[in-house]
Amino acid sequence: MNLSLNGWLTAMDPAVTAIGVILGVGAILNSVVQGIRAAPRYVRYRLARRFFRFRNGQRILIVCSELDNAEQRQWVEPNEFIYMLKYGDLDALFGLVSLIREIYPRCRLEILSSNEALSKSVDLECDLILIGGPDYNKVCERVMAEADAYAQYVEIPCDDTDPSIALCTKDTGIWKGTDVKEDYGYLEVVENPFAKGQRVFFFGGCHTIGVTGATKMFQLKNELGGGLTKRARENIRKLIRFYRFRARMLVIFRVTLLGATVPEPNLSTAQFFGPPRKFLGVGIEGLAALWHRLGRTPGPTIEAGLEDPNLAS
Repeated sequence: MNLSLNGWLTAMDPAVTAIGVILGVGAILNSVVQGIRAAPRYVRYRLARRFFRFRNGQRILIVCSELDNAEQRQWVEPNEFIYMLKYGDLDALFGLVSLIREIYPRCRLEILSSNEALSKSVDLECDLILIGGPDYNKVCERVMAEADAYAQYVEIPCDDTDPSIALCTKDTGIWKGTDVKEDYGYLEVVENPFAKGQRVFFFGGCHTIGVTGATKMFQLKNELGGGLTKRARENIRKLIRFYRFRARMLVIFRVTLLGATVPEPNLSTAQFFGPPRKFLGVGIEGLAALWHRLGRTPGPTIEAGLEDPNLAS
């Protein structure tokens, strides 16, 4: 028997109540166990989460560069078909897929080559990760034009027949990679021009070494589930510091090949671009300057981006 709200004694099915209690307690215990198991992963990758700002369960689309004659490259022999051989930046692709899966294990990750994305008319209204430049990634070319990206690609005449690809910006500076042992990589983050509230991450470089170097900013340790390397954590802190309160950002840095390995870049010597910081639509630099004029604080020391780039020869 049970006392109801109106004061009358009513019958209650003890079996149903017991089952409900058991199921409820079980659900609570399961949530606690899952939270405890996920806690170490959350701690290991909290810096990367602060930068990417993805959510577990959301859709993330990676579009990678695709080499010329893709179908011919895939058929290495009459009866041997290797799908991955058409991708242009495999090292960068593998590194980013491993990173995103490690940080966001329940995300809905889609991976396509450039021409696959174009032929399928894939939906771009989500967070995008674009690997490679517009010469081998036509989705990147389209999004860069729509988003009015800072980073631009230009061709520089050389002594040989093929021009060299170089990075530049709309303001100043040209970064030219040698394509042998030294290159320049970049990461640019902009708002997705096709989906409000979503973003686009461009991982690129003058050549393949630079593209791989761009993904090495978020290098994982060798052991499974070991987290990010010390250099990666330092790099992400610099990215977060500059990206905070900005709608977009661009960082360009040198990548030097060591033997057969592309090392992690050091962003201490990188060049940063970005619009003025804003919080709730108000420019932070302007508020800081006004506060300083009122004699409230010492002069502000806010990183303003590229001032005097080192022009590559």
